[in-house]
Amino acid sequence: MKQIYLLLLLCLVAKTVAFGQSTSSLRSDGTILVDGNPFFPFGAYSIPWSESDASKIQALNDMIAAGFNISTIEDINSLAAQAEINNLLDIAQKSNFKMLIGVTNTSVREDPIIFNPPKKYKNHPATFGYMLTDDGDNGTRSLEYLAKLHNGVKGLDNKHLTFLTLTGFTAAGRAEANSFTSIADVSAYQCYPIGAHRESDWEESKVLAQTYLRTLGYVQSAALVNRPLVMTLQTFSWGEQSDNPRYPTVSELRNMLYTGVAAGIKGVINYDFSFDLKDNQPALWSEFKSLSKDVKSIQTLLLDGKLTRKSTSDAELVSSYWESGDTCLVVLANTTYSKSKTVSLTLPSKYAKHMVTAVSTRMPSSVTYSNGIISGALESQQVEVYKLTPGLTTGIGNFADKVHCTIHPNPVKTELTVNGNISEKASYEITSIEGITLQTGIVGNRSISIENLNAGLYLIRIMSNELQTLQRFVKEE
Repeated sequence: MKQIYLLLLLCLVAKTVAFGQSTSSLRSDGTILVDGNPFFPFGAYSIPWSESDASKIQALNDMIAAGFNISTIEDINSLAAQAEINNLLDIAQKSNFKMLIGVTNTSVREDPIIFNPPKKYKNHPATFGYMLTDDGDNGTRSLEYLAKLHNGVKGLDNKHLTFLTLTGFTAAGRAEANSFTSIADVSAYQCYPIGAHRESDWEESKVLAQTYLRTLGYVQSAALVNRPLVMTLQTFSWGEQSDNPRYPTVSELRNMLYTGVAAGIKGVINYDFSFDLKDNQPALWSEFKSLSKDVKSIQTLLLDGKLTRKSTSDAELVSSYWESGDTCLVVLANTTYSKSKTVSLTLPSKYAKHMVTAVSTRMPSSVTYSNGIISGALESQQVEVYKLTPGLTTGIGNFADKVHCTIHPNPVKTELTVNGNISEKASYEITSIEGITLQTGIVGNRSISIENLNAGLYLIRIMSNELQTLQRFVKEE
């Protein structure tokens, strides 16, 4: 028996030496670091432990394929669970994927089970940190108990971060944010407003605006102690816990994520990954994956840039920008469900002649940029994100200025006609108002059949000689 234990110990040591122990820590400004490098977590909670081992592996591989870099697993303190966790950690390690390890038994009594994960997994390179408990502010655990958990885990492993999720269900709970965000290394705000839990106080017609303001409140509470706030964003339906359950729409998910980014979040771990989401909500799953790619393309600015939140008299209009060197990132969002909002954002003068590019073609480009001012109108729920870099093109407005084309009739029943100075090779893309691509092709003879589209409002992007224009049209029955 001693020989078996010795062999297992040697295998563990060999694995640690082969891969090298990874670390997670915080920079002085609260930015998350992995092995000393800035890290923006983007991922999802894993599927329940009631699933088979094969399902867990499939879920992990799906998340890796989606471009995520983090997920969660639970240690239920059994030999079988430990073997499964080690297997998942090994799979994650091959893709530089990180795991946040939690436990299921965190009652108010002093329970030593929570201290087992740092003993067992602290040397694995895929370990990101430890979940102290879920729903830390739901009243079942005292601040003293949570602090004891944090100190106990850090005493066993001070090279990885601790993590605590907060519900913020009530105004009274949100008022205590400062007390909770000062306990763990990283706090996560569970932003679940769509078809809200009946014990929470979301207002259905205002949930997008409330998402920004409540997330900002938690970001600012965490910043008081130089700690990051991660957003746990809703990708599920509340089911029987809600009086009006439903999944977020594509535009709601995008709006909530980007207003969280505009507030200053330092990561996104959505709740949750499930095969129901992946298999039965294809549009939402597609947007979830696309958001991962968006964030990856701008994460350097989010992590190292200087954030400026622009306050206006209109609390329903969100605008923020980040500056790093000669690059600027701008996020704009209309958080209403039924009103257009007028934007006028003045950026520092050094960007007045910069080239402006949209971060993603999934999102409309309805504003213009001239002499350092972004102006225009955002439709309800609309999000626009731009990156400004040195170049010869001086504004979003150049697209409209140089691609002189019109579409008619509008509204239209069967066929759009395109007129203007576009090349023979000009292409087009038609998307839903949520940004889902529905039809693409070459303009060719300048007639585009839209017979296969359902009645509704659509966007058409026409691209010619590396320039483009975006217009709206209505398809009639």
